Order: sequence, then structure tokens, then C-alpha cells
Amino acid sequence: MGSAEQQPDSLNIQLLVDSIPALIHTARPDGYLDYFNKPWLEYFGVTLDKVVGWNWTSFIHPEDVDGIVAKWRACLATGVVFEYETRVRRPNGEFRWMFHCKVPLRDGRGNIIKWYGSSLDIDERKTAEEAVRLSKAYLAEAQRLSHTGSFGWKIPSGEIFWSDETFRIFEYDRSVKPTIDSVLQRVHPQDRADFQKVSDGASRGATDFEHAYRLLLPDGRVKHVHAIAHVLQDASGNREFVGAVTDITERKTTEGKIQRLVDAGILGIFIANLEGEIVEANRTFLQMFQYDRQDLLSGRLRWEDMTPAELRERDQRAVTEALATGFFQPYEKQFFRKDGSRLPVLLGGALFQDSNEGVSFVLDLSDQKRAEARIREQESELRHIVDLVPQVVAVFGPGGERLYANRIGLDYVGLSLEEWRQTPGKFFSSRSLIHPDDRERAARTYSDIARSGGSAYELELRVRKRDGTYRWFLVRFNPLRDEQGQITRWYVALTDIDDRKRTEDRLRSENVALREEIDKASMFEEIVGTSAALKSVLSRISKVAPSDSTVLITGETGTGKELVARAIHRRSNRASRAFVSVNCSAIPRELIASELFGHEKGAFTGATQQ
Repeated sequence: MGSAEQQPDSLNIQLLVDSIPALIHTARPDGYLDYFNKPWLEYFGVTLDKVVGWNWTSFIHPEDVDGIVAKWRACLATGVVFEYETRVRRPNGEFRWMFHCKVPLRDGRGNIIKWYGSSLDIDERKTAEEAVRLSKAYLAEAQRLSHTGSFGWKIPSGEIFWSDETFRIFEYDRSVKPTIDSVLQRVHPQDRADFQKVSDGASRGATDFEHAYRLLLPDGRVKHVHAIAHVLQDASGNREFVGAVTDITERKTTEGKIQRLVDAGILGIFIANLEGEIVEANRTFLQMFQYDRQDLLSGRLRWEDMTPAELRERDQRAVTEALATGFFQPYEKQFFRKDGSRLPVLLGGALFQDSNEGVSFVLDLSDQKRAEARIREQESELRHIVDLVPQVVAVFGPGGERLYANRIGLDYVGLSLEEWRQTPGKFFSSRSLIHPDDRERAARTYSDIARSGGSAYELELRVRKRDGTYRWFLVRFNPLRDEQGQITRWYVALTDIDDRKRTEDRLRSENVALREEIDKASMFEEIVGTSAALKSVLSRISKVAPSDSTVLITGETGTGKELVARAIHRRSNRASRAFVSVNCSAIPRELIASELFGHEKGAFTGATQQ
């Protein structure tokens, strides 16, 4: 605290700091906040012990705590001035934005001995900044959606300012500083003379200008734009044009298409007033409905009379919408021809501004309707054919959603088309339709196909019938792809192979039984015969073969003694070893012993060793 003589000065300083209408605080060199003045404590609504040290962090907005602590620790390590913005909680729970600043106090050696800080309430400024930010964001989004950019043009200096949307319209990078020359570079060569004329007029003193022209972009694309501006003048007489430029390419393209339709005689155009009287029409309209110019001039052409009674309610709604929006949204309807026949058309249009009249177009839909009727007829015929196909046929969406199944398939599972569509599961992976033993294999196959990008495949599985029994089917999946190669449909055909599978199982069982019977009947494959004597020999072979006894086989030449020896060998414990047969009749009597039991080297020419 210091000496007694210094205490009054310290108290005076504290009283002075507490009386200042500012938020003051101090901290030790290690970052421990040891003092908050009276206005700060009143702002918090707590006593000093609740905020000293690092307790102050509990009054910071949770989203701001990590940031301010990290910044404070970084400043403690580097000694740089601390500046940060956070939200601080008031006693009523309200958070307000504060700007915090702390500066270090150093001793003669440059060591930090104290930090002094102050905080400033900037909530109103932050609110204003947020409002400005939102306003700019709304304006930018509105410009983007409407394809309308803003610009400023200072006549004396020639400076030009563009919004982001204006840069997008002219397709310049924001690093390019806009000038009259940079604009002129984008103007279509055929429109540059008119553009220069408007620009010169504005420079010489015009107060307004409005101009439509084309842009020729580097890649050869053409844009149509419309620019409008008004001049502002300050007290010094400096003039600046403020205006907007709109990309009207889409509108121009639509107008061009409509004009080509009009020129081609495809589009009927007529003008009618809100009382329903058709006051003007082009030749195509009159020919379309079998009227002539005299019918038009006589005033006998009325909207209501040309419209079937059951369709007039829809027309009234269209008029109501047009009065609110200025446009007739295109919709399909029918008009009577002069001979009383009906003509399907597409109708649309708009009301004239400040007038009780509007212009409308009609497009003859007769060919389209006939084509649609033929398609429906063909679809009905095709569906009838598919229903008669002796196979289950189904159509699925790209993700396996059920779309269609033929009558054979629906009858088999005992469901209506709507019930089948609502059955849970993809493809035929429904637990209620697939045999339990086949579900995992079907799901695994589908998963493999999905991972590979989708290709035709087939598998065999059992599908439950309406009576609860299961039958085997060969299921073939074939994908239909669009122009981009994306699967749009899966066509699935199920062929009943249950009879074939049962036949295969029966043949397999018969083959096993036959093989066992053959094994029993031909236990001695090379010995053929069923006589009692032979059976007795075979019985003896079976008894002696497993033993280690020496066996002597006797019999006349050609009776099959070697076959009996082979049979004994095959059924002995030595069956895995080699069987060596020796023709004793081909060996001299004197050499039999040496052949069977071996001999010493030199036994026939004089033994040289034992």
C-alpha cells in the first residue's frame, strides 16, 4: 500500500477513478485483474470479489470467452496493447457489446509492472453496423435476384463505381477498375456509336439518360442490358450520375421467340377489354377460330361467348390474378370455333398499364393433344400386353422405390398396386415377400450393384405367394439411363423357375442315391460277376484286406489273380502306396528269388562283397 504519507494520494486517485464515468480496470503482469472501478461494478451489479482474477470471464458472452482469453494471454506473452470486442452481461441478463483496451506500464528496464485498461460500450454502434451490413446484404441479394446492378459516374473526374452485380453483368473481375473505356470494350461493335452518343450527351449536361444495348463477351456470348441514370449535383456544381443497369437477356430472348412465333403464323394475338370484348386480333387468331375481319369489326367476338360454360370460372380467376399482378399466367383452356367445335389452346398475356385492356396470345395445342392421346393409347396397349405376359414385371425408381407391377405380379403376391407400392423395403428386399434364407443374399447383391454404379444383373430367390407358400424365381434387373448416364428406372422381370429348381433337386438326390448304390454294387470295380463262388471270393477279400497277413492267390492262367491282388491292396492299410505286380512266368526259375527278395552285388559273376 505504501507509506502513511502516500495513502491519502492513493485514496484520492481511487476516488477520482471511481468518479469518472468510464469503465476502468487494472491487472497484474501475470494477467490477474485486481481492480475494477465503481462504474464497472455497478455495470456488473456485483462486488469486487466476484470479478477479480479470472472471475470476470463469467460475465462474458459464452461465444466470446475463448476468443478474449486467447487474445489476453497472447498480449501478456508479447506485451503488445490489448484490444478486443465482446458482449458483456448486465444484471438483468442483457448482453451489450464492449470495446476493451489494456496498455502495459513498464519500469526503467522495460519490464511490465502493471496493465491499465478501459472499456467502452459500443452496443449502439454494433447494432448500427449490423443494420448496415444486413441492408447491404439485402441490397446485394436483391440485385443478384433481379440481375440489376448499381453504378455511379462522376462527370468531372470520370470515376466510375460499380456494385458486385454490375461487375457480374459485365463479367469483369473486381480487380479491374471500371472506366468508360472498359465499358466500351464490352459494348457490341454495332451498338458502340449509340452508346458513345448517350455518353457524350451525359457529359455535355444531360440530366437523365436511358439506353438499351448489347454486350459482346470475350467468349462470343451476347448479353442485352438496359441502363438508366439520373444526375445529382452538389453545392459546388459537381455532377454525378447514379443509376442502375439490368441484364435483360432473358427477356429479349423471350421477346425474340414470341416475335418469331408471330412471324411464323403460329401464335394468335388478340386484345380484349375487361368487359370481355375482343377489340383487335391478328390474322392467325382469326384463322385459328374460323372468323374473319368483319366478325371482329362487328363486335360479335366476345371472350365469354367463345368459352365453354364449365371453363369460365377458371377464366375469372385468371382475370383476378391479372388485376393483382398485371399478368395472365399461361394456362390451358378451350375456345369455341365459329362452327361450334372446340379448340384446345395455351392462353397467356398481360394487362396494359393504366388501361382496362390487355393483350393475350393463344397457341394451338391440337397436335400436342392428339400426340398425347396417341401416347396414352399406346401406353394403355403396352400395359395390357405387359399384364398378359406370363412373367412378373415391375418398374422401380432409381433408388428402388416401387412404381409399377403388372397384373400377374400383383395377383401372385395378393396385393393391389397401391398396397404393393406402400410395402416397406427397396426392390424385392421386403421382409414380407422374400424367403428368410434369401434376404441377406438379395440385399448384398443390391448393395454390390449400387456401389458399382448400377448395371444389369440377375439372381435367384424365393418369393412368397399370396397363400404363404414360396416359389423360386430368376430375377433380372435392367437399368434405364438418361442422356447424362444417370439411372432413371429399373426394369425387373421375374421368371418362375420353381419347377426347374424342384427337378434339379430331385435329380441331385437321385444322383446321390444312384452313386451310393453303384458304390455298393461295384465295391470291386474291376471284378464283375454275381455267382455264388465269386461272391465267396469277394467276401474273403473284404476280410483279409485290412489285416497284415500274407495272402496266396491260386488259380488257372487268366482267371484274374492280379485283379484279386489289386482289390486286396486297394482295401488294405497300404492302399496309398504303390502296387507292384510281377509276372513270374516271364522270369527264369533261377532268378525268382533274387527278383523277389534282392541279391548282392556280383552274385552272378562272383561276389565282391556281402
